[in-house]
Amino acid sequence: MTKKRNKSEEVQKEQLSQEDLINKIKTLKKELEKCSQEREEYLNGWKRERADFLNYKKDEKKRMEKVQKMTQIEILNRIIEILDSFERAEKQISQDLTDNPIIRGFLGIKKQLEELLKNFNIKEINIKEGMDFDPRFCEAVEIVETDDTAKDHKIAQIITKGYLVGDVILRPFKVKVFKKVDK
Repeated sequence: MTKKRNKSEEVQKEQLSQEDLINKIKTLKKELEKCSQEREEYLNGWKRERADFLNYKKDEKKRMEKVQKMTQIEILNRIIEILDSFERAEKQISQDLTDNPIIRGFLGIKKQLEELLKNFNIKEINIKEGMDFDPRFCEAVEIVETDDTAKDHKIAQIITKGYLVGDVILRPFKVKVFKKVDK
């Protein structure tokens, strides 16, 4: 009987062991599934953060390019203002002073500024007094009344020149414009 009893205990132990194993496997499967889910969550979170960082870098690069371009335009506009001052001063030079070394130096500096603008692909807009007023390239700063119909909406006087960078207006002409008035 002890032999039967031992065998019966062994069978029970074996059955318990199989049940324990099945339960252990189920528990391990659940843990593995939980780990897989956590891994996916972490991986997806990392991917989102990586994409956010790449977008940030791209946006920051665009912002820096925009700041650089705006700064460059501001500097060029200031150079144009200095060139305007040189041109106004040049108009005041009498013909008998053109051989003066100081005046030649002055005109040389003006020429250097013009070359600088040319090197940055900045061109003067081709507009002259007497041409039709074109609001795309000109800003009217004053109206000059006239009774001559032929002068109506024509440029009476150029106050400051206008400039283009490629096809983009860097600065429009500032002009006085004729306006016909009935008398």
